[in-house]
Amino acid sequence: MLNSYEIVAYIPAVVISFFFPSSYAAVFRGLRILRFIALGIRLMREIQARSAKLLSSALLLLFLAISIGAISFYFAESEGQNLNFFDCLYWAVITITTAGYGDLVPKTFLGKLVAMVIVLMGVAVVALFTASILSIALAEKERNLQKVLKS
Repeated sequence: MLNSYEIVAYIPAVVISFFFPSSYAAVFRGLRILRFIALGIRLMREIQARSAKLLSSALLLLFLAISIGAISFYFAESEGQNLNFFDCLYWAVITITTAGYGDLVPKTFLGKLVAMVIVLMGVAVVALFTASILSIALAEKERNLQKVLKS
């Protein structure tokens, strides 16, 4: 359903510039962004309502991956590089997000193996979470389409 601001936003800029200065037309057309913001808010509410379990599972997986990565990196690299646990935790977060600043890098075979596993775990967790959000959004769109077709 269209909101009142969306109706104004659909008026062509040419018509608005005929009655008002051209700068007003740009402002009215800019109101269309509010439609996308409203859609995003609706999507977030839907995700929040339907996927508290999904969100908690994804956060648990992320926490476990970071914890396991930090502990493994600590045991593999702490002696050779003189690292404390916070450094290893920092490394795990940076590695799992695939930011990879390069300030802490594994030097041992075991450390490199841990890094490979952590990167793959990070990509898998992000992909799982993204796919779940998209499936919820597509299900919502399908429900809206079915409502339109029934009416």
